[in-house]
Amino acid sequence: TTTLTAIEVKPLELLKLALQVSSWKSPLPLGDIAYTFTLSKQNGPTLLSVRLVDFAKLPDGQQYYDASIEFAETALPKLKELAEK
Repeated sequence: TTTLTAIEVKPLELLKLALQVSSWKSPLPLGDIAYTFTLSKQNGPTLLSVRLVDFAKLPDGQQYYDASIEFAETALPKLKELAEK
């Protein structure tokens, strides 16, 4: 089971989600593996930044990193499309 838990929220500014996966052999402290989304104004338009985590703490970290990149390549264009409506 994979869960995302909001561990930091600043409305219209920041969302930090902690990632926990039940199959990890040794669970990491909540927040060690997290995604951070930030919104900022860039000369008019709003910029969405997504910070991927450092999966090096996990034995199969490269696999999680690759899956995150694949997800971002699919999700970010859709988020952009929705935001521009």
